[in-house]
Amino acid sequence: MRYLPAVFYLRVGLVLACLAALILLVGRYTLGVLPVFLLVAAAAVSVLYLFLRAPIEVHDSHLQVGRRIIPWESVSHVWSPSLQAPLVLPLTLDSERSYVLMYPGSRESARKLLHQVRRHARFALIDGLPYRQYWDEDLENFRDRCLVTDQQWNVLSEEDEQEVEQLFKKLRNEGSLHRQESEGQSS
Repeated sequence: MRYLPAVFYLRVGLVLACLAALILLVGRYTLGVLPVFLLVAAAAVSVLYLFLRAPIEVHDSHLQVGRRIIPWESVSHVWSPSLQAPLVLPLTLDSERSYVLMYPGSRESARKLLHQVRRHARFALIDGLPYRQYWDEDLENFRDRCLVTDQQWNVLSEEDEQEVEQLFKKLRNEGSLHRQESEGQSS
């Protein structure tokens, strides 16, 4: 699966860069405009940097970020992301090297990427738990949320229930709610 940066970041970066240029042109002679220009320019550069990130590819045997290939066996820890969108995911590799996976995409695609990374890193600790324990606990939590109870839920209000009951009684008595209309159309 291949994850590309979202176009949103390019648009925001271009707007911020234009804003920085506009601030520079309009406030050319005032000294107070310099901090605002620097702030907007820094924001534009950081957003454009996010957009220009290399695509991320998830394969069965490895994770590929641009030209860098990280085998799943070398991932020893997958930590909780510090940001969800853009996804900033700290990883620890075998040699105790830290690697931060950055993915500037939508929340949904970032969630899918995080799920795939956690699923493929079979030899890693995920949020401090061994792989099997992490996914078994996840299944137990899912089962607990999906328990079916014997409790009945009222969908209709009492007035609506009475109206439905009256319609059913009328249906039973006449055989059809639309009998008179269909008979009038045929003659």
